[in-house]
Amino acid sequence: MHDETDETIARIAAALRPLPDVDPEQTARVLVAVAAERERARARRVSAVRRWRVMGALGTVAAAGLVAAIWLREARPAADLADGTGASPTPSPATVSGSVEARLARDAKGAGLKSVQVVLRAP
Repeated sequence: MHDETDETIARIAAALRPLPDVDPEQTARVLVAVAAERERARARRVSAVRRWRVMGALGTVAAAGLVAAIWLREARPAADLADGTGASPTPSPATVSGSVEARLARDAKGAGLKSVQVVLRAP
């Protein structure tokens, strides 16, 4: 990067030489401004790369959490599902009529773990 900066400054200085005589301070200001802009552009690139790395790390952590959650959910014993502790809570029978109660009980049994295929594709 340092060679590229020096090459750019040298090219601009060479382009300024054939121009009519100007104040050397003004020429120096132009060259300093070019060098400062190059440094700001480099800082922006570094910050963009840092942002991408942080977002990649967060994505990796999120994917690892998803995989762990799926793995832990599949690793639960089947006995937890059979007695209904793994299913969502259902209303008490006292508050539900007979036909609705039967339907809720049937739905609770069917609400056990179901395998889900996750497909990850690159864009």
